[in-house]
Amino acid sequence: MNKINAIILSLFAAVIYVCYGVVHPEWFNYHEQYQLFMFGWDYLSERLSYASGLTVYVSEFLVQFYMFPYVGAAIWAGLLVLIGWLVWRVARFFGADNSHLPLSLLPSVLLAVYCGDQYVMMALPVAVASALALTLLYDKISDGRRGYWQLLMLPLVYWVIGYGVWIYAAICIAIDRRKFGYDFVKTLAFVGGYVLELLAVIIIVGYTVMRQYPFIDIICGVNYYRERLVVPFMQHIVALSAIVTPMVVGCLRSSGRTVNIIEGGVVVLAFPLLMPISHDKNIYSLLKIDYLVRIQEWDAVIKFCEKNPPIDDMACTGLNLALAMKGQLPERMFEFPQYGQNGLISMFARDMVSCGITAEACYYLGLINSALRYNYDTQAAIINCNMSGRFTRRIAEAYMLDGNYELARKYADMLRKTLYYSSWAGKLLECCDDPSLITQNKRRARILRFRLPKDQLFMLIDMDEMLTNLYKHCPENVIALQYSLACSMLNVKMQNFVMSMSQVKKDERVPKAYQEALAFVYLQNTGTLQNMPDYISKEVKDNLEVFNRLMNTNPNNPDLHKSPLLQTFWHYVVFGRGEQRCQTP
Repeated sequence: MNKINAIILSLFAAVIYVCYGVVHPEWFNYHEQYQLFMFGWDYLSERLSYASGLTVYVSEFLVQFYMFPYVGAAIWAGLLVLIGWLVWRVARFFGADNSHLPLSLLPSVLLAVYCGDQYVMMALPVAVASALALTLLYDKISDGRRGYWQLLMLPLVYWVIGYGVWIYAAICIAIDRRKFGYDFVKTLAFVGGYVLELLAVIIIVGYTVMRQYPFIDIICGVNYYRERLVVPFMQHIVALSAIVTPMVVGCLRSSGRTVNIIEGGVVVLAFPLLMPISHDKNIYSLLKIDYLVRIQEWDAVIKFCEKNPPIDDMACTGLNLALAMKGQLPERMFEFPQYGQNGLISMFARDMVSCGITAEACYYLGLINSALRYNYDTQAAIINCNMSGRFTRRIAEAYMLDGNYELARKYADMLRKTLYYSSWAGKLLECCDDPSLITQNKRRARILRFRLPKDQLFMLIDMDEMLTNLYKHCPENVIALQYSLACSMLNVKMQNFVMSMSQVKKDERVPKAYQEALAFVYLQNTGTLQNMPDYISKEVKDNLEVFNRLMNTNPNNPDLHKSPLLQTFWHYVVFGRGEQRCQTP
């Protein structure tokens, strides 16, 4: 490998690191939080019980390091560079030299693009790398023993890497045909022998040890794609590229330095240009908010939503929680699209993201049992039936705060078998043995003060009353007061809002959103804008006067949907929820 190729590989790794680790760190958070890798024979044996299980085990071992995006980005970039290097080593069997090494990165580029789909799991790139590495081993087998080797190895390779065995078999056939000649009959016999053996293995496995799995998973791999019974066509394209690229690179003539640099530039720039194809902006916006909520970067959530306004109630839940945690919800909530009460605490949805954000909102409000339920339901909704380190941790903590120490120990014992959650679980077990240690943690002590002493049943339709009760129980819980007033405004329950406003301190300035709601109530009750209370600012009075005049003269006036009227409580009341606001001209 010459110096130019080394620079190209380094630049490619740097591009992958930046595009994923810097631009989209939420990608690593998403993968890490939907698995719970545990050391121990029980976990390993469960993975070894199905084809491709060892590959899944290795991939999950790597993914646990995605807890820290900068570490995960280094691993991911290194894995893609390793695949490119392995493709080049295989290409040398077909006569390749150093001049076209950058083209060996094409399968890595396709993998990087394909893995932008958050449902693609890391088992696929690990399987591709394993298949290529095994072909290097196959070339070292003496000619007379290759038939016996494949007879024994094909079933084993299939069990280890699953779908990747097709890459291994295809390259092995190509290597043998190049070495022993391209006689059509012999080639057909080789291909037929490989295919028949693999089909026999798959059928035997499908009717014995993997009877509970759909046949498509047995052929195309278990846990290659998060959603069962779905195999995207792009998976086959990636596999085909890993097979064809070494042969094509091997057929190319040697070229000069200029061609080498041009090929490297094209490959390095290909992924940033193709990335928008698989990185859906709306999905990644939600994942970004979920990631920032998890690490409690409230200012970052607000800053992100200023540039990318939430387009649904799931994203709005994370934004409103961040605003409340920073004490800005009463002032700024209508600067952003709002989606009714579901934008504060969403109803349960059978997906893996939205309820996780709602669970965090319930936790910080002091609704421990609701946080427990949302975390438990979110973990149960993981579509490939994995457990989650993030949600298991929150479940254990919720049980501990609820006084159910036995169940807290059960979940903490699971976390003790992990790498990053182990020390945290050990401290939680100490708190279970000595509950007085719980209040030494300021956050947990505050949550315990917020928590109601007796369990209560409530419906989401009565959430504002429940939140008011939380505040009355502990006036320190200003988050509950913010949520209660916001809930009344979003449901346009103005009588409840006025009653709850009595809880706001009189000596403080009334926040902007509250001023707008009170001005709205005053206009409804009196029918005039004259003699408004002093706590309503001149800016709010002037905006309401303009809004009222435009509504009375021309409700279709486009000025109604421009700042500052767009960002008011009255616009929300008249023109509805956030999705309608986003569609206004």
